[in-house]
Order: sequence, then structure tokens, then C-alpha cells
Amino acid sequence: MSIETEISELDEAQALPGQDFVWLKEPSEDSNSPIVIGFPFSGSGAAMFASWKALLPENFALAAVQMPGRESRLHEPACNDVHRAADGLVDSFTSNAPHRPLICVGCSNGALLAYEFALRITKAGYSIPLLVVAAKPSLTHEIPKLGLDQLSDEELLDLVGNTFGALPPEVTENEELRRLMLPTLRADLEMGDNYVYKTKPPLDSDILALVGSDDLGVRLQWMEDWRLLGRGFRARTFAGGHFFIRQQTRAVIDTIVMRYEAAWERTN
Repeated sequence: MSIETEISELDEAQALPGQDFVWLKEPSEDSNSPIVIGFPFSGSGAAMFASWKALLPENFALAAVQMPGRESRLHEPACNDVHRAADGLVDSFTSNAPHRPLICVGCSNGALLAYEFALRITKAGYSIPLLVVAAKPSLTHEIPKLGLDQLSDEELLDLVGNTFGALPPEVTENEELRRLMLPTLRADLEMGDNYVYKTKPPLDSDILALVGSDDLGVRLQWMEDWRLLGRGFRARTFAGGHFFIRQQTRAVIDTIVMRYEAAWERTN
């Protein structure tokens, strides 16, 4: 699915400026029915989860994070501090969302934000039976800093696009789109580059780690230590590169639903 198609589907969900979450599928009346919360890739927005609405089970609600600096919030300054971002998202979510089991799905740097959100939202009384981390090394795995303050815009695009294969073709082939997304992409990457993991008690959540077999920037073994940050752990490799989740959406969702149901049955 192209970025243009995703945004078109998102428009139908009435995404509004200043809105931290786009509700793509409203919660049901059943208090045991889960809410899937999508945390997108660096530089991306809620639109990347638009197609999930039709593929999730009927009783699964769906909300997608819409950070400043993209799509419906394009003219708001992007945030480069994951702790500030997570604090704001938790305040927004707890003010508007019902108490339901949560499935947090984070993609690349979105997995970092999903983890920090999970730490905070559980303190507010929400349960997270399953945290899904896609295309993101474990936070305990040491990776070199990108040195973003030393990179020009073109060097940044080259690093992300050619070295890591982490820019979709719609962006690499569209100069105007690159210009619009660069400040947001840089801020999102700074969020990860500036992050320092500090040892914390494990989440009371199962963790599902997903990776693309051809991802140039992430390897399955780099994700293994996510097992240290939760109560249970599973990992799976999908065909594709850094954006495998966009090409393998149905298979990814089926895997998430299966792992969620197993986690839910084990704890209820």
C-alpha cells in the first residue's frame, strides 16, 4: 500500500490537528476486548496503520499514535525527547480511552516509544498483555550513535535510505516529500539516538519481537534481549526488509492476534 493510499484511508478516520491518537476503530462495549495501539516508524504517522482496521478481529479496537510534525499535524514542531513524548501520550490516552487490555505495536523507533509508553500506562492501571516490537534492536543492545548533529540533510537521507534501507521508495523518489519529512525524520531519529536505557523491572507483558529477513539495519540476534524486559518472549522473522510490516500486514496481524490470545489466556 502506498503512502498516498494510507493517508487517504486515514482522512476517513477524521484525523485532526493536535490529536495524539487517531481512532481507526472504536472500542466495543466488552471490557475484555483489547485496543491495539500503533506506534509508527521514524518519519511516519498514523496512516501506516490505516489498513489494519479491516484485518483485525471484529472485537479489536485500533488507535494509532499521531506525533507532531506529520500528516494531520504537519505544521506542529516535532518532538525529539522520548520521555516527554511518552508522558504526553499517556496523559492524552488516559483522559479519553476506556480501560481495556492493550496491545502496543511499535515499529523501529516507534518500539522505543511504545516501551516507554507501556512503562507509564501500566502505572495508570491499564494492562498490556502484549508488547510488539518490530525492526528494533533490544534497548539493552549497544548500537553506535548516528551522530546526527554532524550529518547534512543529504547525508542523513543516504544513511537512512541506503545504509539501513529504512526509507520507503515513495520518499526516496519524491523530492518534495523528502523536504517535508526531513525535520520530522531527524527529530524522530534524535529521539532514539539520545536515549539511554536504565535498568527497570520487567513489564508484566509478553513481548513479541518481529524482524525482516533482509533488514539491513536490524538482525534477529540483536532483538533477543527484549526477553529481559517482559515476562514472556517470542520472536519471528518475516520475509522483507525494514518495512516488512507494510508488505506482510496480514501475516503480522495474524501472529499478533495469536500471541495476544495466548498471553490473555495465561493470565486470566
